Amino acid sequence: MSRLLDDKQLKAYKKFVPGHTGAEIAKMVYENWGIQLTVQKVHALNIRNNIKSGLYQKYFGKADPRRSSSHHDLHKRMAIGTVKRNETRSKDRPNRAPIVVVKQAEKKWKPNHRRVWEEAYGPIPKGYKTVFLDGNSLNFSITNLALVTDAEFLVMNDKHLISSDKRVTRSGIALARLLSKTYQVKRKKGSN
Repeated sequence: MSRLLDDKQLKAYKKFVPGHTGAEIAKMVYENWGIQLTVQKVHALNIRNNIKSGLYQKYFGKADPRRSSSHHDLHKRMAIGTVKRNETRSKDRPNRAPIVVVKQAEKKWKPNHRRVWEEAYGPIPKGYKTVFLDGNSLNFSITNLALVTDAEFLVMNDKHLISSDKRVTRSGIALARLLSKTYQVKRKKGSN
């Protein structure tokens, strides 16, 4: 595979990256050199060349040069059990629903809907997810949560079986279980 940038371009690229998002970097590369990159290619390029942007994203403690130092110390001052709304929305995924998280320990957060389910029914087994029956990720009522397997969740998303009506979503879960089981049986027959 040929290189995306020559040595001179890579040197200028490395100087530009700190403090800029993937979308900003892709725009700069297109404007300067006419090379069109996706955000994923920008991230891959950064990883391949060991370039760090320094942005404060999803890991605590990595400093964002555009934010004050008090912002970075905020997570350290929060007590265990603190609930906060995690509104990290990127330009790549603007429709992503907000998730409320609860601090479990130092640098360890858990989604609140998982905590509510585990308090009521015990730990969530590996390979299972909790879904919101009414589609509202801010409604943590135990009657609004259901447990599905990863395979069932994939079928529900693929077939658009998640609705704002709880009864419709429950029916979608039943249909997803049936379809998932059907897919498993077909796969077993195909491997024989």
